[in-house]
Amino acid sequence: MIKLVVGTLQLSLMARVHSQLGFGPQRYSLDARNSVGPKRVAWRRRTKRAQIQKTPMEKAHIAATRKAHKALYNNAFTDAKSTIVEHTQKISEKFGLKDTDSTYWELMQQSRIASTKHSKSRWNAFLREEVKKRNDGMS
Repeated sequence: MIKLVVGTLQLSLMARVHSQLGFGPQRYSLDARNSVGPKRVAWRRRTKRAQIQKTPMEKAHIAATRKAHKALYNNAFTDAKSTIVEHTQKISEKFGLKDTDSTYWELMQQSRIASTKHSKSRWNAFLREEVKKRNDGMS
């Protein structure tokens, strides 16, 4: 036991004596600490939760259904694309266009072009007039 004398005050520097005097937190024995209150639990789960594992038969069935669904989906897209290509060829023949690719891309962009309308702005009107003046001055 170490004693420290400061003026007329004597302090002992042992934890046991210190806690027995009532200065610090009261200490419990290990058995008493474990029996009081719930145990500490981590605030998040670090391990994966237990899941019901699928059997190899179930896994094979799921894989087969996914593969069949993917094949149907891709077939539907190829059918739709071939239909669009046929229509673009008909339009190109009807209007005497040589390039079917530009007709195809124009057809694909038609919904976007129809949905986005640009309003006139003062800046664009000014630029239009300036370009017109310069072009008229050149000729």
